[in-house]
Amino acid sequence: MKTCYEYLQLVKARYGLTSDYQVGKFLGIPPSYLSKYKNGKNTFNEQMVFEVAELLDLPPEQIYFDVATERTKDPKIRAIFAKAAKALTPAAIAFWLIFATA
Repeated sequence: MKTCYEYLQLVKARYGLTSDYQVGKFLGIPPSYLSKYKNGKNTFNEQMVFEVAELLDLPPEQIYFDVATERTKDPKIRAIFAKAAKALTPAAIAFWLIFATA
């Protein structure tokens, strides 16, 4: 599982950005959001999931699943998410997320 901040660090590396400030400017998000992502106090919304997925050429389902895991504070639920993430394909993850959150 990657955190939102770890995904932002991947964006930073891929696009040759040298600071979190540059990442924020690049993505159009305020510095306070970056700080909250870094400290685990905030997670991506759906729009940011798709934007980061596109920038990193990753399936949005993967990032969305990681965001759901990061949001969950219950260690038992986190363990379930972690186990499921290793076992499921992106299509199965998307299906599960759609019906689990409905």
